[in-house]
Amino acid sequence: MTTENTLAGETALATWIASLDEDAKEFFEERAAIVEYDAGQPRAVAEAVAHRLTLLYLQRREVRDGCDRTD
Repeated sequence: MTTENTLAGETALATWIASLDEDAKEFFEERAAIVEYDAGQPRAVAEAVAHRLTLLYLQRREVRDGCDRTD
């Protein structure tokens, strides 16, 4: 992977993180910290894992919130 591709990926991830609400952002940051520090993985790996876990969290939350609606 080139430096240009790496920077583009980091920028895309940062933009995605900035778009999250506070709960989702906290979820992402906690998962990234756990993977980086407790599992001893590099930051890029930790953020990739946290990204996937946060997407799942958002999907579950959307389903849950959809079930609570009484339209």
